Amino acid sequence: MIIQWLSDFCFLAACIGCLYLATAAAMVLRFRGHRPSTNGQPLPVTILKPLHGEGPRLFRCLASFCSQRYPAPVQIVFGVEEAADAAIPLVKQLQAAFPESKIELRIDPRAHGGNRKISNLANMAALADHDIVILADSDIEVSSQRDRRRGLQACAALLRSHDRAPARHAGPNRRVRAICRFAGG
Repeated sequence: MIIQWLSDFCFLAACIGCLYLATAAAMVLRFRGHRPSTNGQPLPVTILKPLHGEGPRLFRCLASFCSQRYPAPVQIVFGVEEAADAAIPLVKQLQAAFPESKIELRIDPRAHGGNRKISNLANMAALADHDIVILADSDIEVSSQRDRRRGLQACAALLRSHDRAPARHAGPNRRVRAICRFAGG
């Protein structure tokens, strides 16, 4: 009697597991097949750059992102934790130097866990207007005219392509660094 009951229970659990697997597979296929059609047009991007303090090359690094030529809208969101951060005047200089660029500053002291940079990114993410979001440290610089022309195009193409193998195998922390380097740093 107990063996029969245990056998029926295991059979039912296996059926539920198979049903769950089939549902999950269908959801993955549905999600994967739902890609927006771009028709070869560049997609708008948002760049999130967390800041803290002022470094010797900070203005040059930030300005290099503002001077990129990309044929779709680009939003650059800078974020700091404190209203007295030394990077704020540099962001205001960038806003004045590049009035045609959509440059935003987020000052938000809220913490989302123990990592201050991740908290800063989480606070800035609320301002992101576009589906493609690029994370770049403050010390990343677009170094040449060629990179300024092609950096964001290559990065956006990498993110929207079906073949993400180079980024996928790099691991979660290296993926962001590889994308930022690819974008021009």
